[in-house]
Amino acid sequence: MTQLRERVSEFQTLPKKTATYAVQWVAGIAGALAALVGAWLYWAPSDGGPGHPLGTTDGTLSLFAWDWDASGLSEAWPFGLMIAGGVLLCAAFGFVARRMFRIEGKATTSMLSASALSVLALAGVVAVALLWIF
Repeated sequence: MTQLRERVSEFQTLPKKTATYAVQWVAGIAGALAALVGAWLYWAPSDGGPGHPLGTTDGTLSLFAWDWDASGLSEAWPFGLMIAGGVLLCAAFGFVARRMFRIEGKATTSMLSASALSVLALAGVVAVALLWIF
């Protein structure tokens, strides 16, 4: 009976999955795209002009052959997209850090790096939210 218990205690169980790789990748990519589109929309000119940094003259943003009149959007769109993107990035990096911690069982450099990126994404969300409020 003791040998059987010793043998059973030697086996290790795999950690339970909290989020799959697909969820992590989708959250990370969607967050990065949302934040980039929000930052891109933030530079949308209201009236344009020849000296505008994006080189537009009529209040449109151009991406390849696609022209979009972004001057009519409220300021909620770019700030909202940047906040949503930051929250998704924070969650994605948090998922990665948790997965690394559950696999290794201790704090490693890669787990601490993912945690730091998650905290930085959250700090960015707070900064953009404060800019939006004030």
